[in-house]
Amino acid sequence: MTSGDMELRTLRLTTTIRLLAVIVVGAVTGCSYTAPEPLPFGVVLITVDSLRSDRLGAYGYASAKTPSIDEFASDGALFENAYSDISWTTASVASIMTGLYTTGHGLNQPWLRLPENQLTIAEVYRGEGYETAAVVGIFSLDAVYGLDQGFDSYDDDFSLPSVVLDNQAPASNIELKISDDLQEYNRLSDAKQHNDAYKEDDAVTDSALAWLRKRKSGPFFLWVHYFGPHERLIIIKGGPDNRRRIIEDYDRDLAVTDAAVGRLLKGIDDLGLRSNTLVVLSSDHGQTLGERGLVGHGTNLYEPEVRIPLILRLPSRIDPGLRLPQVVRSIDIYPTLLDYAGIAREENIAGLSLRSVLDGDDLEDRPAFMDLSVVMPALLDDDDGDHYFGRVHMSALRQGKWKLIQGELGPSCWEGGSEIEWDFLRMNAMGRKGSIRLPDKECTGIGFTRMFDVSQRGRALGRENRDMTSRKPERAKAMLEALVELASGQGEAERFDLTPEQEQKLKSLGYLR
Repeated sequence: MTSGDMELRTLRLTTTIRLLAVIVVGAVTGCSYTAPEPLPFGVVLITVDSLRSDRLGAYGYASAKTPSIDEFASDGALFENAYSDISWTTASVASIMTGLYTTGHGLNQPWLRLPENQLTIAEVYRGEGYETAAVVGIFSLDAVYGLDQGFDSYDDDFSLPSVVLDNQAPASNIELKISDDLQEYNRLSDAKQHNDAYKEDDAVTDSALAWLRKRKSGPFFLWVHYFGPHERLIIIKGGPDNRRRIIEDYDRDLAVTDAAVGRLLKGIDDLGLRSNTLVVLSSDHGQTLGERGLVGHGTNLYEPEVRIPLILRLPSRIDPGLRLPQVVRSIDIYPTLLDYAGIAREENIAGLSLRSVLDGDDLEDRPAFMDLSVVMPALLDDDDGDHYFGRVHMSALRQGKWKLIQGELGPSCWEGGSEIEWDFLRMNAMGRKGSIRLPDKECTGIGFTRMFDVSQRGRALGRENRDMTSRKPERAKAMLEALVELASGQGEAERFDLTPEQEQKLKSLGYLR
């Protein structure tokens, strides 16, 4: 008998004893009794970095190399329209872990960390007697950013550089520190990127399985984050063009991740945990792969960067093969996990449990709110088609089949110009040739508001190339009012001022333009 079989037998025996006790009490008091459904004693949350939903076979991609995830989807329920609320890792994962939008938990810039007064799902589980562990494969989830709150074990050891430099052998064990000494933080994070920024997906699975095998008997929560198809930069003289290589490598890298995920799922089955373990697979954000001339993420709130997969499997509760068209959010993961574990939902969170949707009782879409401040200069064309370049704030709302995006320029900014100028990696826009620097006071009030029908079904994401604001003015007005209301909720994170050196570091990370 395996350890998993022993746990199942112990769980069934305990449940039987509790049930008999309640029946006896009911008989004495004359009360009727309905036996509760068995609760899952295991919860596994899998997140894959930079995974857009339309690159999985389960979402209709004909060229997919993702058999493990596709099989997992056929055994569970798949949400066709799931959204992250921001398009870079640390902030989006903070939203998953707290059930709050970035405007609620406040970790909305890369130099911030989640404050200790924010309640994470791991803290809730640990308070309920669950053993908790995390294995993360990228340094933007290092414990220094505060996302380790509530975990008994937090594996954030990395070994590989995400930026490969010519004639520089990577070192190891660069310890990140976030403090008021921003130059030191800049130096350490830059060194981290060039030395030990991530670990291979196979190593992530190895660590997760090792923890599962040695954990104590009883309920558990395990979070596993794969580096996945996240871009890797190669800075070598005469080396390949990074933009083209990232696009070409995406499916190949995802195939490697799929195999690692498959091995984790098989390990869960081999340990006898399948029937009573809720497994959720999702992503922190998507990835732009040439759309609008861009490659990467953290640059905008269009579909490629915010539409993500969301798949749940729990054999005893969730019917296999479900495909659900409702609009849902990554912030809904938190209350859903608690709901299936029989734990009361925190009142202050923005997310809503998906259990009623999975049970077929809720047919309504949830408003999906998104917010992004790109503090490094970015390209912006206003509603009149005029060209600008500068710091940009974007917010968006998906409601029903419609998605409204608003962008606003801020100081400092440039106007006009023609051809886009790129940095030597051809990853970051540096402006437009012939553009003119404007006084800061003239940068405010410049922007755009656009509304698109993104309800397209099938392999492709909804195309955002036909602005419908002038054709549906009442709809656009209502959505803009809802967007402003959702954006009004602000949270606080531990903040550090941004220096020019810090800006350069953030730009090199690929999150800021």
